[in-house]
Amino acid sequence: KADPNNLTSQDRKTADRILTSLNGTQRITSRKMFDYTLKWKEIEMWKRLIKQCGALSISVFGVERFIEAWKVFGFEIILADNLGLGTRIGFIQALRSRAPPDVCEQVEAWVETQTMRAVSSFTDPTKEDIPMLIALGKSR
Repeated sequence: KADPNNLTSQDRKTADRILTSLNGTQRITSRKMFDYTLKWKEIEMWKRLIKQCGALSISVFGVERFIEAWKVFGFEIILADNLGLGTRIGFIQALRSRAPPDVCEQVEAWVETQTMRAVSSFTDPTKEDIPMLIALGKSR
């Protein structure tokens, strides 16, 4: 069992084996790995995990975990191009519902700007991105 505060070389090897075979349908294992990447502050491992889960990332981990990742790794990392369109847009859109009532208008404008920024920087589509692209097209 891994020490959540100390990443050993054996922990790293075990995590690498898990990440090699992991996909978004293995929710319990994926969530545990997500939590460990935050505790270990392992940004590259976290990015790899998110990439493995693809467009399912937001539904697998939930917005609250992404907010925790934001606190650990920084906001720009969460919105990084390499995380996939579905993950980026899902996180951006989810923040809308968490805005305090007194700043809803500003948050709405920010969400719109960030959504357009994510779409305009989108260069490497995958089949997992299709539902998000269709949803965005319908909402415009």
